[in-house]
Order: sequence, then C-alpha cells, then structure tokens
Amino acid sequence: MNGALPLVETHMGRDFPLLRREWSQKVVHASALRKKWEQDVEEAVTQGTAPPPLPEEAAIPPAPIE
Repeated sequence: MNGALPLVETHMGRDFPLLRREWSQKVVHASALRKKWEQDVEEAVTQGTAPPPLPEEAAIPPAPIE
C-alpha cells in the first residue's frame, strides 16, 4: 500500500494540463460575456431601459487544483 498514493497522484496529475487549458478557455469566454453584458448595461442606462441580468456563464469558474 505504500506505493499506491504516489501512483494515484501521478495518474490524477496527467489530466491537469488539459483541465488547465479548458479552464483558461472558460475564463476567456466568461470575460467576453461579461464585457458584452457591461456594454449592454451601459446602452440600457443610456436609453433609460432596465439593464439585462448578468448571464450565469459570465462568472469566472474556480481554477482547477493540481
């Protein structure tokens, strides 16, 4: 059993680069959505209409833990 934990940790760490890339893509996507939402809010304020709600997808996801 002494050698099991390092083996499991090594196996789990293999996917980390992929998880990190996927997270980075989600961050860029969320940032773009937030920027578009901010523009829509400014436009709504200028026109005197109700601002749109912040899309759930605009939230920055937590970073994966290695």
